[in-house]
Parts: sequence; C-alpha cells; structure tokens
Amino acid sequence: MNKQPKRTINEVLNWETGEYINADEFFKKSLEELSIYRSELQKAIEGYRDPLFVCYYCKQKVRIRGGISKTVKSKSEIFHFAHLKDSEECHIKTKNKFSKEEVNRIKYNGVKESLLHRTLKEKIAESLRRNENTIGEVSKVEVEKVIKDNVIAEWKKPDINAFHFKNRIAIELQLSTTWLDVITRRQHFYKEQKIFIFWIFHVFSVNDDIRKLTYNDVIYTNNQNAFVFNLETYELSKKSNDLILKCYYKVYSNCELELCEEWNYSYVTLSQLKFDKNSYCIYYHDSRKQKDDVLLEIKEEEAKLREEQRINRIKEQRKREILNNLDITLKSLITELKNVISERNELDSKRKELDRKIDKEKEFLREIEKYIKETVTYFSSELNYLRPFYNDDEVLDNIEEKFKDQLMTISQSETNLNNRNDVLTKMIDSINKLDTVDVSGVIYQSLNKDIHWDYIANNYTDLLIIEKADVQSLFAETELKPIYSQFELDRLQFSDTKLFLFDFSVKKNEFEKEILENQQILSNQLIIKKKITEEVERILIAFKKKKVERMESEIVSNNRNLNQLINKIHKIEKDIVSVNKEIAVSKN
Repeated sequence: MNKQPKRTINEVLNWETGEYINADEFFKKSLEELSIYRSELQKAIEGYRDPLFVCYYCKQKVRIRGGISKTVKSKSEIFHFAHLKDSEECHIKTKNKFSKEEVNRIKYNGVKESLLHRTLKEKIAESLRRNENTIGEVSKVEVEKVIKDNVIAEWKKPDINAFHFKNRIAIELQLSTTWLDVITRRQHFYKEQKIFIFWIFHVFSVNDDIRKLTYNDVIYTNNQNAFVFNLETYELSKKSNDLILKCYYKVYSNCELELCEEWNYSYVTLSQLKFDKNSYCIYYHDSRKQKDDVLLEIKEEEAKLREEQRINRIKEQRKREILNNLDITLKSLITELKNVISERNELDSKRKELDRKIDKEKEFLREIEKYIKETVTYFSSELNYLRPFYNDDEVLDNIEEKFKDQLMTISQSETNLNNRNDVLTKMIDSINKLDTVDVSGVIYQSLNKDIHWDYIANNYTDLLIIEKADVQSLFAETELKPIYSQFELDRLQFSDTKLFLFDFSVKKNEFEKEILENQQILSNQLIIKKKITEEVERILIAFKKKKVERMESEIVSNNRNLNQLINKIHKIEKDIVSVNKEIAVSKN
C-alpha cells in the first residue's frame, strides 16, 4: 500500500466565512464537489468573483492542483492547495519556522480578517454607537484598540472595546475554531485588567452532541450563556437603537427526582445582563445557580421520600404482625372445628366429592375439543395471562418450551414489519404530494422553504437551487446550483425567488422495494405460523386421546370407591338403627 505524501499547505481560510479548512478533510469530498470548488477558486484568481480560499499565513489566493492517482509518488499527483506561480513569498514556501504560539496567533488573526468577521464587527460597533447617541448607556466604542499590560508587557487587541456605564467591555467574535489556550489566556488577561470579556457567536446549535468543542470552552465558562449576533438581531438592533443579542441559556428543572435540562433563548440588551466582578464574565441567566437550586430541591425531596418509605415500612411490619396473629388464631379454630365433625358427615363429604369429580371428568371429556382450539389460539398469540387447562399443565409446558418463543418472535416481527410498511407508505405519499419541476427534461421535487425548512437545513448539501424565473429557460440546467455553505443557506432562507429542488425518485424506489420485501417476509412467516399451529394441534389431539383413556380408568376406579363408601354408609346406618333398637329395648 502506497503511503500518501504530506501536503505542504495543511490548512486554508475561507475568506467569506472565516471558516478553518483542513486540507486532508477537505479533499475527501467527491470529485464533483472538488471540481466545483476548483472552478470557483479560479474565478476568484481571474477577478470574476470575491476571494474564496486564501493562505492562512500570507492571505494570498490559492488554487487546487493535482488529481486522483492510484500510484502516488509525489504530492503533485494528489489533490492539494497551492500558491499562485507569481505569488509573493510566504513562510510555507520559504520553509520559515514558527512556534506553536506564533502559528496559533497567525491563524486567529487570519480568521479575524475574514469578510464575515469584519462585517459582523462593523455592525456590532454600529449598534453600540446607536445606543451611545440615543440611550446613552454605552460610551467610548473603539474597534481593534490595543489594550496593554505594562507590568508583564503583554497586550491584546479585542474586536471591539467599549464602556457600559462604568463597566469596560472587550468584545471578541467567535466564528471558527479558537484554541483553548487562546481562550484561556484572553480570559485571564482581561480579568487581570478588570475588563469584562464578551464572546459573541454568529450561529449556535442547541444540540450538545454536535456543537464544536471550542464553543463549549466559551459557553461553559460563561455560566452556560451563548450570545448570538446575526442578520435577525442586526435588524432588531437598528429598530431599537441599541445592541440586541439572541442569548441561549441552559434551563434546569426537577423531572420526578431527575435533573432535566434544555436550551431556551431570549432577545437581550446590555442593560439586561449581569456583570460578574468575581469572574469578569457577562451573562443573562444564572444557569449554574439554577442547577444547584434544582439539585438541592431533588436532594431534599429524596430525603423526604426516604423518611415516608421508612414510616410506611414500619406500618407494613405492624400490619403483617397483626395478620399473622389472626392467621394463627384462625388455623386453631379450623383444627378444632375438624375435630368435632362426625364420621357420618365425613363419609357424606367424601361421597359428594366423588360425585363432583366424576361430573367434572365427564364435563372435561365433552369440552376437550374446545380446549384444543383455545390452546392453539393461546400459543399463536401474545395472551400470556390465561391458560386453557387447569390441572395437567405438563403438556402445555412442553408445547410452550418448543414453540412459544418462535411464535412470539414471528408476532413481534409481523407488528414491526406492518408498522414499518405504514411509515414507508406515508413517506411515499409525502413525496407524491410534493410539487414537481421539469428542468431541461429532468423531473425534480420542489421543497417549500416555509414548510420543509428543517429538512432543507439538515440536507442542504444534497439540494440544488434555481431561480424561479430560470426554470423555463433554454439553458435551465446550467442554472442549477448547489448550496456551498451554512452562511449561504442562512441568506437563502429569506429569499422568495429561489426554488429548492431534490430528486426523490431513488428514495421512492427504495421505499417501494422495501415494502415488497417486507410483504414477502410476512407471507413466509404466515406459512411458518400455520405449520406450527398444525403441529400444536397434532400434539393436543394425542394428549386428548391419552387423557380420555386415563380419565375412563379413573372413573371406573372412582365408581368402585364410591360403591365402597355407599356400602359403608349403609352399614353404619344399619348399625345406628340396631343400636337405637337396643337402647329402646333397654329403656323398656
């Protein structure tokens, strides 16, 4: 296996969004995507569009070179980023060496020079100055003013520096990867200078599992508050003559003695925020205190519950002791009662018992056909609470051990497959209900951004967009465009001239194929279930035959015993008559 050569340019900067682009990850994209990016980079080099990707260190435009090769011998044979032939010198080209701290500083400053970063910085400063000129809470708004520490000869240059009343604020925009050591050093520096550091994001995800780790480094050290400034809050800021931010914060609650958490958000101004002079952090909602209060509440409720359980255990123990004493007394009475029953009554009881047993056995013989059907139904369903026989359960246990797990598995499978087919049918119906658009002979489904925005946002890399006016044009196919970035998607959300297109034909075919496969499985399982039912019925018929033979033998034996008891009773009756006669004679 050939080892792939190391690329010279390991990372570049997206000049539009400030996004960090890792070369090894980027070139894992499909050949189609790389070809599109290659074309866009060339347009930027020719001056047909604004810069897209630039070198992190020298900020010069780069292009994509190389290709796909099975026998790679040099870096020029694989896809890689490259400076232009006539570009100025760069430390990557001249092999200068920088320390890790210097490299991180270059990268951090590179992100701050991106178009998105500069645009957001200007609009935040503009919003602060509106407050300064109208409301008067903010003063001394300065962009990229250097802050020095003369004691340790260290300095920082925040994106925006301002005062809110007497509190000095250093605003830092967080748009891409910021290294933890950079975040930690900046927080420590500003705290030492008694300046409140204020991190602001452009986008924020409430999904804790997918959010960038470096976002968490900021959020969880800031009382779990995340402040966002985007096009929406900019428009709100202009209307209010103040800086409006969207603040996301964790809310904790007691969910039946379990700690529950969720993300809420509010639109806030600086006057609504809390300035913590211990940590020199700024937050809106005190999530940490709320979490501690909820945990304390849970702890107190758990202690109360344990005490109630202890009291209930004591009551239950006393109740058992009383019942046990009553049970002893009852058993004593029953024993005493049995001792006074006469021999004649015992014989009558035995005779009646034999009569009942014979009647029961005869009734069982008459009903055994019904019991066979009930047993077959029992083992073919999920009804586990009623068994069809009351005495001889051995045969049922044998059948259950042999077939029940298999039948239950088939039943569960039938339920799952039917449920799955219902889901697939609904998905096909949803696809069929979508509007269709013919673009140069290719049929696409059109997604309504007002209805299907969640699907669009989660799958935008698979979608194509086109101007509504271009659909019927002669070269409509060439107007189909992919969505390159989240930033572009955010802008498209407010456009009413675009169509969002997707070809669902493959997915629809897959759904229909899966439905047919599931129906075939259900048919096969029905055959298996029928065979098992026939086998259970065969076993029960054999059991019936054996049971009838045994019962007929027991009836003969019981009749013999009954006759013996009758004869004994008759003898006792005669003895009683004889004794009574003797007593009468004696009295005379």
